[in-house]
Amino acid sequence: MNGFLKILESLADFEEITGGLKKNQSPVSVTGVSDSVRAHLAFCVCKTLGKNAFIVAANQSAAKQIFEDMKFFFDGEVLFFPEKELVFYDIEAAANDIKKQRLEVLDKLACGCDSFCVVTTASALMSATVPKKLYEEKVISLSVGDEIELDELCSIMVELGYKLE
Repeated sequence: MNGFLKILESLADFEEITGGLKKNQSPVSVTGVSDSVRAHLAFCVCKTLGKNAFIVAANQSAAKQIFEDMKFFFDGEVLFFPEKELVFYDIEAAANDIKKQRLEVLDKLACGCDSFCVVTTASALMSATVPKKLYEEKVISLSVGDEIELDELCSIMVELGYKLE
């Protein structure tokens, strides 16, 4: 990867992109390159700047393809933030998978972790989620052997949007 990075760093267009991002000129739109080259370009920009990537695709299908391309470059540190879509087969299981994926992304964003990429769509970004401040205040980690009052846990979960049933 370093060989390709060195080649890109010598190109004026790459310098224009990274220079603009260093000056907080964003978002960046890249056109005229294939999808896999776009994924490689995003990776190289992130490595050059020491920043994470947040890629917004036109639709869910395009986002999934970019997600797959980005997994190659980011060595597994790629997260997919899906749309809250309705699936007509096994709705409960699909909805839970989507919630889990969305929460994984929110957790990664809240913790300030380094070296990862999030791929999503504009539609997914428009759907409501827990406010960041509330999420950070109410997040709890439980390990085997930890104890917590059931009423306290239920109260926290309800504040985060879960429903008692």
